[in-house]
Amino acid sequence: MENPTPRTLLERNPVTRQRHRSEVFWQITIPFLVITGFVLLILFLSFWPDDSQVISQEADVALIWLLVSIIFASFIILTLLTIIAYAVIRMIGIIPPYFKDGQDFFINVQGFVFHLNDRLVEPVLSLHQFGASVNAMISKLLGK
Repeated sequence: MENPTPRTLLERNPVTRQRHRSEVFWQITIPFLVITGFVLLILFLSFWPDDSQVISQEADVALIWLLVSIIFASFIILTLLTIIAYAVIRMIGIIPPYFKDGQDFFINVQGFVFHLNDRLVEPVLSLHQFGASVNAMISKLLGK
């Protein structure tokens, strides 16, 4: 099956694009860097030698296992978020034309439903109009 006519991408609005970049920087990049720095600081401080306390070898091993499990879980989450972000970036270029086609389809369905509704209500309105005319004629004849 051949691909239908390719759609050309429109030029993006530079004002909204710049605002979006600024929002991404302040709402995504900065918090990510701050949290990453905080985690690295905790890792650094957890391995910093402390001469005032004697820490047993078992405690060191337990700490390493705790940190390795946290780092492993964080790596899995980071990988999933990276895959999701990549998929969203790819889909932004692919999906909008299909959503436009879907929107046009439902606009056509809406027009059909409105037309069908008008056709179905027309006999009922005619019947009510006829009943009102008969009532008006009877009230004129009876003088009410």
